[in-house]
Amino acid sequence: MKIFLHLGYPKTATTYLQKNIFSNHPDINYIGKFYKNPNKSKFIFELEKNIFCLNDKDFRKYVIKIKPKIKEKLNKKKINLISNEAFLINYNYNKISTTEKILDRLLRLFDKNLKIYILIFIRNHKDALRSNFNQFKHLLRRHDIFLKDLKFAINNNQDNVFLNNFNYYSIIKILKKNKLIFKTRIFFYEDFDNNKNFLMKSLCKFLNIKYLPHLNKDEKVRTHEDLKNNRLKELINLIKITFKNKSFKLRYIINFFNFITKREEYEILEKKHFDQYKERVMNFYSSDTKKLDKKYHKKLKKYFYLKNK
Repeated sequence: MKIFLHLGYPKTATTYLQKNIFSNHPDINYIGKFYKNPNKSKFIFELEKNIFCLNDKDFRKYVIKIKPKIKEKLNKKKINLISNEAFLINYNYNKISTTEKILDRLLRLFDKNLKIYILIFIRNHKDALRSNFNQFKHLLRRHDIFLKDLKFAINNNQDNVFLNNFNYYSIIKILKKNKLIFKTRIFFYEDFDNNKNFLMKSLCKFLNIKYLPHLNKDEKVRTHEDLKNNRLKELINLIKITFKNKSFKLRYIINFFNFITKREEYEILEKKHFDQYKERVMNFYSSDTKKLDKKYHKKLKKYFYLKNK
């Protein structure tokens, strides 16, 4: 039996795919987020939380408990597709786990007789960093990671928990080590703008399902966040983080004050402010990106993952 795992990346039109394609296609048995019926999303959120939060001993017990439930959800007559971009956000919870450990735990939930296919949408590093930082900076604050830290790491070519998530080849390499994985396929987020129909047809071909044009809606795929539209949401998130913390540390009060006074690390990371880092970002990731399969190199250069010589 085949299982397809869609792992994201975050901010690569995952909501569009989950909402319009995965949950609506008649040939897909979809296990993931349901936007029209949130109760059906409980299973994937529980899975996510236990993968991230349980200690090793409790996780081994959980694997024994959850395997039969996963088996019940699988459908031999359809394509089984599990989608959750959170598996590539290793700073999502209070404790930071390595991406390798998260993916290893995820794959341990499946029987060895299954064939697992991986699909990953990637995005130009500069745009991916900006969009993900804007979306998840409230999570990064928990780990004392701010905009100044990202700039310092990029300028000095140093490791950083957030930045390391976008070493695409390193993630693919981790996945290829696992014997359960039969095939891994990369798709480019930029193709949504440049050739959306071709992208959807390629995706359906990989999934071995019929392309249904009516599911490929003309809905605009969300790109970069607007500061004014998201500021209230950011404020609410920060208040929750501040007052839920039992120790009520001074830094949470400082965080709140900095946000209200619009200090730099709480501003949205705007395109015009980050364009100056384009060359540095490409240099930061170049050694990793060059190791990706050569069949992708033409698009990697076209969409500015790699420099055009």
